Amino acid sequence: MHSMRRLATRVLLGFQLALLALVLAPAARAQAGDDESRLVAALEAARDDADAEQVAALALRRTPTAAQALVDFYGKVASIWMKREVVRALGQFDAAGDAAAIALDHVATVAANAQEPELRDAAFEALANCRNRGPAYLAKIVELPVQDQVRERALELHGKLADPKANEAWYRKLYSDEKLPKKLRERAFAALVQGMKDAELIKAWKELHDGTLRRLALEALATRDVAATADLAVDTLKQVNALPTDRAAAARVLIAKKGAKAADLLIEIGLTQATTGEHLRAVVARLLADLKDEAVDKRLAGLVGKGKAHEKLFALQAVRGRLVADDKLRKKVRAHLDDKEAEVRRLAIEVVGEARDVEAAAELDALLAKPKEKGDLPAIVAALTAIRAGEPAWRERLLALAVAADRDLRNAALQSLAAEPKADDLALFRKSLAHADWSTRLIALEALEKLRDRDSVGAIVAQMQAEAGRTLAEFGAALFRLTGELHDTDAATWKRWWEGPGRSLPLISAADLEKKVAERERKRLQQTTLARFFGVKIESRAVTFIVDISGSMAEQLESSVKEGRPATRMEVVKRELVKSIEALEPGAAFNIVVFNAAVSPWKPALVTLDDKTRAEAIDYVQHLGSRGGTNIYDALESTFLDPAVDTVFLLTDGEPSAGGVTDLQLIREHVARWNSTRHLTLHCIGVGGDFPLLEWIAADAGGTYTKFN
Repeated sequence: MHSMRRLATRVLLGFQLALLALVLAPAARAQAGDDESRLVAALEAARDDADAEQVAALALRRTPTAAQALVDFYGKVASIWMKREVVRALGQFDAAGDAAAIALDHVATVAANAQEPELRDAAFEALANCRNRGPAYLAKIVELPVQDQVRERALELHGKLADPKANEAWYRKLYSDEKLPKKLRERAFAALVQGMKDAELIKAWKELHDGTLRRLALEALATRDVAATADLAVDTLKQVNALPTDRAAAARVLIAKKGAKAADLLIEIGLTQATTGEHLRAVVARLLADLKDEAVDKRLAGLVGKGKAHEKLFALQAVRGRLVADDKLRKKVRAHLDDKEAEVRRLAIEVVGEARDVEAAAELDALLAKPKEKGDLPAIVAALTAIRAGEPAWRERLLALAVAADRDLRNAALQSLAAEPKADDLALFRKSLAHADWSTRLIALEALEKLRDRDSVGAIVAQMQAEAGRTLAEFGAALFRLTGELHDTDAATWKRWWEGPGRSLPLISAADLEKKVAERERKRLQQTTLARFFGVKIESRAVTFIVDISGSMAEQLESSVKEGRPATRMEVVKRELVKSIEALEPGAAFNIVVFNAAVSPWKPALVTLDDKTRAEAIDYVQHLGSRGGTNIYDALESTFLDPAVDTVFLLTDGEPSAGGVTDLQLIREHVARWNSTRHLTLHCIGVGGDFPLLEWIAADAGGTYTKFN
């Protein structure tokens, strides 16, 4: 009886609550609407001064009106930071019913069209977190006539987010369309391969014309027990017109399947000059060395010291790492230390250094005193540092070399000391911090930051007063990482801070620095946008633009228009270059180097930007034409000869076809060596295609690689 009464009471109470809810519902909805309106009004009033929390609070409403208000707000704010916060908030509407389409339509538009990388990245990140609607929007971007790089990013994220089986037909359509950009077809095929049957993968390898697609098929087969895989790898290796990266992948597959039985073919390829590039040769040498097969090792050791330059390089690459326990082999390698070919000589120096071959030290000392070429010095110093690690006499020698007049020698020694800096060297690093050469100053700055000596903050602040452009930014960044202070490149504020409270404050902890990083990013993105070249920020005040003016730059780009017709690549580049020159800060130093089969600098060296030089540079750019081949190597080499340059923008629409070196891997190695003591930042822009060389150069030099089509 009591339980029946309790049940009746609960039913009655539930009915009363439901009735009360019906009575109060309109009022609650009105209250919610008023709250939303107040949030919108507050954002409208604050604009770029609004807080991220205000944006997030409006997004929590998940209503169509809230979504539309955020979309409208995006168009009313100016700072990249606030726009990015709005994009992130709109990404939270994935499961918000009717509001989702309003929000995510805008996010997808930003992902597809935003010029600022920060906004584009935020939009893609938002779509990647939308499990419900993200795949559909990403697929739509892939189909749009926007930049290839944008479509590639969309397809990459789609492959991670979507069900491969459910999208199989679409992926097949993409990779089968030979008119599509190469990277798109590759990403579509990569999403399919693991689900394809063995016979289908073999058929694809035989029928596809694209080398990278065939490589993906081969690599998928390599993960399975398929007898034909090794034969397909051999066929790929013998295709001399295939990309070196694809042939290198085939070599890895062949070694995995055949082991030492593949050695004969791989050695033959490694010793071939005409059809084996430096990248492939290096990969093959490493694969053979990693076999650790006694018979193969003996054969490789027998090659050392014989043949032409490329054969010597192959043998040295194959035996590096095996010298420690082989006196006879070390002696044969040492014979290359005075080789007439610079590449052979420098590789031999590296190899004996890695092996810490004490018997090579005397010869290296002699070469240090009288090198065959000045470019050998960094490798010699690095090798001697490895061999004589811990020796007081060598340390004293390094300290002396670190103040040498020759830049490469000085920087090589300073880098060796800075690799594991000691407190005893604080005086040297502080002195080097004020050196006339900017590259030396940056090495010293890196060493002082590693040492985390609080008193050195004052020396960094003092030198910062004389810095500009990229070096000013580097000094500000180092000070931020040491102190957490948000003064960026404001040298005067840093000075006032140090002369005031800064002198007595401790260095910041790693945990506190992490919090400051987010705060600093917000401050950076709230500032006026810096000058950009094809979307990449120009933070330097000592910059050279290296621009391709070869004949192919006359080709049209359907994505750009000039006077009602498709603009040529050259016209687009000239337009972007003029915009960049116009946006450079007064007093910045800059130059323009154009190249086709020849290299033609606008000025012999950097010039200071003023009204006169800006007008001259713009007039020069506007009169550029396009003709001839593509001499990337000589253009880069000539730019490295200007000691004042600290940042380079390299733009091309083709692979090298002229100049001192055309082998992609060899160009990469030379640029890396030139930059080992220069520390230039190299940004690369590819126009109208995919260029591995540009990706490599940018990655090696801490720059950005971007594409424009």
